Amino acid sequence: MKFIPYQCLRSGAVLLLLVGPASFVGAQDTSDKPKQLPSAIVRKYDADRDGVLNEEEKAAWKADVQRGRQEAQARRLEKFDTNRDGKLDKAEKATAASEGAKPKKVESRKKSTSEGGAETPTP
Repeated sequence: MKFIPYQCLRSGAVLLLLVGPASFVGAQDTSDKPKQLPSAIVRKYDADRDGVLNEEEKAAWKADVQRGRQEAQARRLEKFDTNRDGKLDKAEKATAASEGAKPKKVESRKKSTSEGGAETPTP
């Protein structure tokens, strides 16, 4: 084995030399093993309860996913299409993007006790 300077050890170069570039994230999976769906999806759409989704069950799942995307797009259009032309222009898209990046405001549910012992919500 070659002598590797300490600086290379610190930078992680040895790790690359030992394991090779194919083992890092982003490397192509060359196995022929099919991807497994999350168990919640299988439980929901597996009509015959055999533990796997057949073509019909997969089609039902994909249709639900597509329906959900269309509904989300319709809600987004309804919320951000200010000129009501049926599409989002550049300014409306920018507004939608900035709204999506902001954390949602959570209303405080804290209550304080007044002198009479009754609870009143605090602003």
